[in-house]
Amino acid sequence: MPQSWPSAGARLLTLGALCLSTTLTAQPWSGFSPYERDQESWQFWDAPTMRQSGDLTRFTYQGWTSAGDILRQTRFANDEISPLVIDVGMWVFVLPHPAIWMRNEWQRDLLRAEGIDSRSDARFLWSHSTEHETYVRGVTDEQLTDVRASNPGQYTRLGSVRYEATQQLVSELSEASYFNYGVPRYRFAKAYLTLQDTISLYRCTDDDFTLPGDESERSQDIIGHDCLHWTWSLHGDSSDEHERYIGYDDLDSEARDYLDRALLLSLINFVDTQYFDETNQQEANRLSFEPTPFGRRFGWHHLRWQQGMQVGWDVYWQQNDEQNLPAARISVIDYPVSPGTFTGRLAGWQQPRDLNFRTESNDAGWAIELRYSQPVMQRLRLTGDWYYKSDGWYPGVQHLDSGRGWRLGAEVRLF
Repeated sequence: MPQSWPSAGARLLTLGALCLSTTLTAQPWSGFSPYERDQESWQFWDAPTMRQSGDLTRFTYQGWTSAGDILRQTRFANDEISPLVIDVGMWVFVLPHPAIWMRNEWQRDLLRAEGIDSRSDARFLWSHSTEHETYVRGVTDEQLTDVRASNPGQYTRLGSVRYEATQQLVSELSEASYFNYGVPRYRFAKAYLTLQDTISLYRCTDDDFTLPGDESERSQDIIGHDCLHWTWSLHGDSSDEHERYIGYDDLDSEARDYLDRALLLSLINFVDTQYFDETNQQEANRLSFEPTPFGRRFGWHHLRWQQGMQVGWDVYWQQNDEQNLPAARISVIDYPVSPGTFTGRLAGWQQPRDLNFRTESNDAGWAIELRYSQPVMQRLRLTGDWYYKSDGWYPGVQHLDSGRGWRLGAEVRLF
């Protein structure tokens, strides 16, 4: 870690100042959970879970979007150029880092589930590294070969989890935008995240774009290009040894065609009514495409006010090489339960057995998420989350086997 990088406390103060220094026109709640079940100690910065890193990244994007609006209304009320220059500067030099950091932490969390420690050179708001900032490293080929043999679904997920993280974050930003504002917000953040995934897939189809592979094994990125690892793992055999820095030309013709189609299908993620509506109407709709540990899935995401309730549903069409399988989730968000609010989500799915790309068998599964939020101050409320999932892949949950978990955290009202 560079000597000039501030301490964890300083980072929290920086983030707090970014998001809470102004309290005009307060609207959405955004929170994070400093503690999750099974965390051995305070690891919020050193080893955050998937949900923790996702929460902080969303918190930052919401905070900057709101701060930019406040600057336009106050400091630059009659100046259209200055806030635009500041916004562009933030998105070029600072705001890309939370998403890079988040994706790396999701990979590290998967490795921890397999009992493997790793490190990441990505930093939350700034990085002095130009060569290794996107690396997750410190893992041997033998360790990753063992993961592939014992848990091939999780091994493939190391390549698809960055897209899983993006879809989770875009979904949360869409909900915050629709239910808290009269006009769509967070458009640029959503478009940036979506575009980065499309660029990632494009780079995977360009064999001239490579990552350096001449360092020692533990200094190299664990998988190289995410989407090449994902495609290679799907079309390979779990008994094969792990390989780093798979190239496009290393894939067979079937795998290359699959990856080429994924690049084109990723454009579906730009079909989102919040990009085009001038106001939040009766409903919001979004389409999605996402690489998965067993293949790919397409989604339709719907948000609406239903008799005063904030309601959403997600309908999925999932594919491996042999099957088309359904999945769905319904959500009730921030339902008033005096003196607090309640959020519940219920999901069900059919997925290929053992998340196998080639199998013709499948298994059904389900998951439930519950959250209660208790106000303690005008702009602060405490939260408790509990979830249960059956065997299978459920986005944002580290493990693939059945289990339950809980989190404790807080939410603040952003401006």
